[in-house]
Amino acid sequence: MLKKAPLLFVPIAALLLLLYACSPVFTRSLNVPRITPQELNARIESGTVTVIDVRQERDWERTPYKITGALRELPSDIESWAGKYPKDAPLVLYCA
Repeated sequence: MLKKAPLLFVPIAALLLLLYACSPVFTRSLNVPRITPQELNARIESGTVTVIDVRQERDWERTPYKITGALRELPSDIESWAGKYPKDAPLVLYCA
C-alpha cells in the first residue's frame, strides 16, 4: 500500500504545478510588461505599436472579438514570422 501513495502524488503534483504556471502570480514574476486597453487603443491610433493575434486557430475562428488592425500569426510558427517585425518597435501579442 505504501507503493501506491507516490504514484498518486505525481499526478497531483503535476496538476498543482500546471495551475501555478497558468496563474497571474507566475506571469507577473516573469516581468512581462502589461498595458491597459486604453493604453493599447491610444498606441494603435497613433500607429506606434504592432498588434499580433496569436490565439489558437480554433479560438480565433470561433470568436467575433478581434482587435481591428491586428495581424494574425500562428503561435506554432513563431520561428517563421518573428523576424519579419521590426526589433526597435513595440509588439503586442495577445491570446485567449
